Amino acid sequence: MDLVEILKIVMAVFIAFIFLVIIVKSWNPEQPFKAFMILIVEVAVGVVVILLSSWAVDNSFKKAVLTQFSNRFIHSQEKLSIKGCVRNVGKYPINNVYLHIKVINNASGGSVQNNSSGRSNTLERSDKVVTHLSRGAQKCFVVSFKYPPYFKLANIQKQISWD
Repeated sequence: MDLVEILKIVMAVFIAFIFLVIIVKSWNPEQPFKAFMILIVEVAVGVVVILLSSWAVDNSFKKAVLTQFSNRFIHSQEKLSIKGCVRNVGKYPINNVYLHIKVINNASGGSVQNNSSGRSNTLERSDKVVTHLSRGAQKCFVVSFKYPPYFKLANIQKQISWD
């Protein structure tokens, strides 16, 4: 267990303790329905605060960058092959890195949503490309997927996320 995980657990326990104190102080046995509603609201707010703080800790301590990105169309198989590397530039290990790809067909110059035959002009895909990326490490990946034959002048947008 690394420092980030310990920090998230300590924050969750601290926030849960604060909300527990609020619940105990606001409990009124003379009005059980009102007390129950306060309990429900405080638990919901507590869960949201814990999730947001966990997300904030992850985004503050864990960082990755996409390097050496390239793509190639394999005509014989009608596939798009995407290669790249992910480097951990943060101070803590990253469990999983996801690549989000959006391919937009701009051949018609018209609508991005659908072309004249009713077929979609966009292709979106997300893949887990790297697992267990330690601090300062770099891992490379290859992702291949079917590419519609009617796509001509495609624009490829890429983004990575991690947990």
